[in-house]
Amino acid sequence: MTKIILAIIVVLIIGTAGAWYLYFSPANFKSPAVQQTVKIEDIAPTGAATVIPTQPTDPVAAVKQLAALQFNVTEDKLTIVSSNKKDWPDTCFGLSIDNKSCVKTVTPGYEVVVKLNSDQITYRTNSNGSDIRIVK
Repeated sequence: MTKIILAIIVVLIIGTAGAWYLYFSPANFKSPAVQQTVKIEDIAPTGAATVIPTQPTDPVAAVKQLAALQFNVTEDKLTIVSSNKKDWPDTCFGLSIDNKSCVKTVTPGYEVVVKLNSDQITYRTNSNGSDIRIVK
């Protein structure tokens, strides 16, 4: 009887962990529908990210803060793979976004790649990190 109860508990734990991973998988952030402006203040913090963030002036810090909120982890669980200064060809950071007109003007910013476990996601931002877009 004890073995059956233990087996049920193990199955419940494994099932819950699997469902959590599928729901919060970075693959959920890779769809073209997600390629839109994302601001830190638009995301309600939950779980591990319980402190309401302030807008950093460092674009890399802003991206890391946003990624932590999206992945529902603390910032120390994320790794910045690369951070490159870029001059985007327009105000949409070179991304085509539905229902958004982009002004054709050189827009300085950054491309930041963030890693969580084996998953990576690329963000594009303006020069101060106040406007962030998910690439993949």
